[in-house]
Amino acid sequence: MTREEINERIAELEESIQRLTEDAREYGRMARAEQRHIDRAKSVDASRSAAESRKRYSKSEYECKENRTKARKEISRLKQQLRSLDNPRYEGVVKWYSPDKGFGYIKTTSHGDVKVTRASLRESSALDKGDPVSFYCVKSPTGKFKAVDVRYVKA
Repeated sequence: MTREEINERIAELEESIQRLTEDAREYGRMARAEQRHIDRAKSVDASRSAAESRKRYSKSEYECKENRTKARKEISRLKQQLRSLDNPRYEGVVKWYSPDKGFGYIKTTSHGDVKVTRASLRESSALDKGDPVSFYCVKSPTGKFKAVDVRYVKA
């Protein structure tokens, strides 16, 4: 997908989330109104009918909220895809890493030696010398490159 297509899809999903939020609120209001009818119902038939309506509205409210959550997750995934277009993943080999100190360096061909900290590790709290890894590069305030979102590369 191109950057424009991703942005268009994000905009569509955000509109969908807004509609789903409004629908969920409306279904919730209707379910609460049906509950009031159940509480006030004089006959068993009226009570049953209101209970079935309440159940339908509650289910619809739940489905709206579930779809809204799915849309939010897709937006998150698309934003990650946008970030990866701006900042590609690099690969390198662990030069050294000290678990006691909580940092080390990754040897790369594009950025030389890149610092890696414990907070940047995705899967484990330790790296071994020679481990192949992939990561994003960001510039630290001092102007040096730093590895973030470091992951092991399966050989």
